Amino acid sequence: MEDANEKLAVFERFTDAIVPGRWAECRPINEKEANVTGILALTIEDASAKIRTGGAVDDAEDYELPIWAGVVPIVTTYGEPVGDEKMRGEWEVPGSVRGLGEK
Repeated sequence: MEDANEKLAVFERFTDAIVPGRWAECRPINEKEANVTGILALTIEDASAKIRTGGAVDDAEDYELPIWAGVVPIVTTYGEPVGDEKMRGEWEVPGSVRGLGEK
């Protein structure tokens, strides 16, 4: 991406898509950070996903086998924010970060 303003706009949209409101709470990105951070734009032409709820679904004969069957849930959660220990002074956790665990 050649245009610096376009790149900054993409940074902002990306940041706020992950943590809404975070871009406005942060200092502006500097030139060094912008130069070493890449942006990749791509068009997804095809995609697939397998989404289902409930327990395992096996064929009747599979239940006769001496093999464990089941589901291992994957859970994504936010933990408690941990401030950078190099910060000077006491700072309140910003609203955008504090609100992550409430979603």
